[in-house]
Amino acid sequence: MTDPRFEQFAEWMRRPSFGSRTKREIELKLFELIYRDRIAEGTVTVGDVAEELAVTRARARTLLLETRTRLAAEPGAPSREQQLAAFVLQWPRRGSIERDGERLRVVVDDPFLRDLLQNFAYARGLAVDLSFSREIVTLTWPTYVALLRGLAGEKGVDQALDTFAAEIRAGLREQRSLEREFRKMEEERATKVERFARYARFAVRYALPVVEGVRSLTG
Repeated sequence: MTDPRFEQFAEWMRRPSFGSRTKREIELKLFELIYRDRIAEGTVTVGDVAEELAVTRARARTLLLETRTRLAAEPGAPSREQQLAAFVLQWPRRGSIERDGERLRVVVDDPFLRDLLQNFAYARGLAVDLSFSREIVTLTWPTYVALLRGLAGEKGVDQALDTFAAEIRAGLREQRSLEREFRKMEEERATKVERFARYARFAVRYALPVVEGVRSLTG
């Protein structure tokens, strides 16, 4: 069975006539076809591209930025805020939580998403800290909730909380007593900001995979 991406590439190469495309155009089209789905899911990083294509991070960053910019300009493409929202919603399980559980650190090595984040946050007066490294974003849970609300409303906040809780429960499958303790915590009355902070402290206290599994991103 022929890979549909090959058929897309073959059709694209025939337009406007075979051999008319430049080497640069061909590279970008191939890159798009290889990574388009993962870009849409928000699961590809500069590090992934550099390793998988055996290129420098600078080269990977350029390819990713140019491809994302082109895809964002296509008719019917998700808006920039929708793309940023899809990425930010995953932060509780993709970031690393500081020891006290009060702050979240996330690697944003995709330059397209990083620019979107900075522009969105600064326009709304949200304190997103990039002082340690331009690729590492540090923020408090209240700021994270405010960012989510601005991008995806209350449903977005609820979705991120559910994702965070699910990741923690997954790490407690063989620890029934801790699982009961966490489920009891979920039932307690609290604001959404308080829930994020409590979940984070719980994850740090018991060294759950939701924390340890992604800590290497900033190490």
